[in-house]
Order: sequence, then structure tokens, then C-alpha cells
Amino acid sequence: MNKQMRKKQLERRSQIIVRTTFLIIIALMLIISVPHLFTKKYKYRNKGVNSYHKAEYAQAIEYFDDALSCKQWFSKEVDIDILMYKADCHIRLNQFHDAYDAYCRILSDYNDKYYNSDSIKFLSNLSLCLESYSNGNYGSNAAVFAQAVEKGYTEMSLYAANCYEKNGDYENMITYYDIYTGIYGTSGKIAYKYAAYYMQIEDYNKALSYIESHLDINDEYTDDLLYLRIMCYSKLQNYEKAFSLAEEYIAKYPGDTAGKEIYDFLYTRVNVDTEVVHDIYNLN
Repeated sequence: MNKQMRKKQLERRSQIIVRTTFLIIIALMLIISVPHLFTKKYKYRNKGVNSYHKAEYAQAIEYFDDALSCKQWFSKEVDIDILMYKADCHIRLNQFHDAYDAYCRILSDYNDKYYNSDSIKFLSNLSLCLESYSNGNYGSNAAVFAQAVEKGYTEMSLYAANCYEKNGDYENMITYYDIYTGIYGTSGKIAYKYAAYYMQIEDYNKALSYIESHLDINDEYTDDLLYLRIMCYSKLQNYEKAFSLAEEYIAKYPGDTAGKEIYDFLYTRVNVDTEVVHDIYNLN
């Protein structure tokens, strides 16, 4: 009987020790894991996204960096999402190499089962092309920007158009301006580019249509558009209209030398004296 009781007591003690040990292990695991399971990563990420949508890109980057600094388990996909947002913020701030670094961090630190590696590689290359473009290098960048447009990054159509213009390929310039303006609308600068192109190929009426339909934009290219309008009417030999516009132009921009020159030229066209002077041979 005593042996049986002792045996039961030993079994109970063993069970207590096992349970206690198990609870201690569980407690230790919780102590270790909780800080890595519950961090402020998502809170910072959401604040960053909110700032991003408000176009507060520098502030967004700060929040994204805070989110990335939170070491949280099972967060690889959200980290990639954060880095994508961060890269886009850098691009919008013209910090192209920082964007490149963010894309490279995805490629180097995370398994490509979480993302499309070809897409990230393309975006990293695109970031370098944007940096090259900002340094005045246009050459082969036009083809990369055109490829970006094909991939759905339609805002790159403006960069493609500008590169083609710098390379003297005006037909492709117009093609990509058409894509850009069809989605994002026309600025005074783009209207000027259209007008200058059509003047170059001597389609003055089409140039006028771009000028006169965009004069209400009223930006830093307004004076250029007004000047081209005068030139178009002059090329069409509508000197009365051109002279009238030139009068308005020099009244608005009295210090503009080119405006004064075209005014003086047009003055001679609308004030032609048809009376013969010094008719010494009595030809009349």
C-alpha cells in the first residue's frame, strides 16, 4: 500500500514538474516572440501610405523607414510593399538613386516568391535611366521610357517624348505627347511643343489650333504661345491679324526684343506705300 502511494506521489510530482516546465517554456516563448509578433510596423506603414496619398512624400519616407526598422516575424510581404511605396516616393522627389537602392534591397533581401523579379529589375533600371535623364543624358533612355509606357507606366510617356525631342525624332515625340496628354491633359509647355512642331513642318493652321485652344492655361509658356501665334498668322500672310496681335504682345511684354522685331517687320507689311516715289521717267 505504501509503495503504491509513493508511486502515485512520484507520478503526480513528475506531472507537476512536466506541466511547470511546459508552462515555463510557453512563457519564455511568449516573452521572446511577442515583441516580434506585435510591433508598430503596420501602424507606421499605414501612416506612410496616408502621407503618400497626400503627396507628402518626404514625411511618408520617414514613416516607411520607421516601419522597416521594426523587426517583426512573418512580415516579408509587407516589407516589400513598404519598399515599393518608398521607392515611388523617392522617384516623385527626383531622388532616383535612392529609389534604385530601395528596389535593389528587395532583390537582395527577399525571396522572389514574394514578387516578380523581372518587374523589380526593370524598375531598378528605370530608376537609373531617370537619374541619367536628370543629368542631361537622353540617348538610349528614350527606348527604356517607351518600354515603361508599354508596361503600363504611362507617366513615363512625358520622359519618352522629351528624349525623342532632344534626339531630333519629332514624330516619336508627338506620339508620346499624344499618349501623355490623352491621360494627363496638356500643359502650356506641351501645347508649345506641339505648335513648334507643326510650325516646323509648315502646318500653320494646325499649330494655331493648338495655340488658341490652350491660351487659357496661363503658365510660364503663355508668352511663347502668344509669340508663336503672331508668327503663324505672319506665315499665313494674314499681316493685319498678325500686326494686331503684335501690338498686344509688345504692350504686354515691352522688354521682349523678339516681340519688338516682329512688330517692326509687320508694321512694314501693313503700312506699304503704293504711291510711286521719284518717278523721274513719268511712267504714270
